[in-house]
Amino acid sequence: MFRILNLNSFQATSTAACVVFIASGMNVIQALVMGILTIRDFLFLFTITCGGSYVLSKVISAWLRRTNRTSLVELMLFVLISLSSAYMPYSLWDKVQSSGGD
Repeated sequence: MFRILNLNSFQATSTAACVVFIASGMNVIQALVMGILTIRDFLFLFTITCGGSYVLSKVISAWLRRTNRTSLVELMLFVLISLSSAYMPYSLWDKVQSSGGD
């Protein structure tokens, strides 16, 4: 979709990251409201995720610049978004089932 809009790899990556952030935020709010996730757990997971994402993005960016293969960004982004889109609803459903919800 982003290629149809004539976005370059970095613009597409930034836009998709924003979309993932919004979708993840909605899932977190839903989990907090349902009582599946506590604020303490959220802050712990958020800290770990931010740190890991920062380090991983620096490593991947350096590798892509060194090899001049920025087109791989789109492929990696597609794979990550696909995996997260499949895993997030399953994870929330699994938490509801394990907490005794219907």
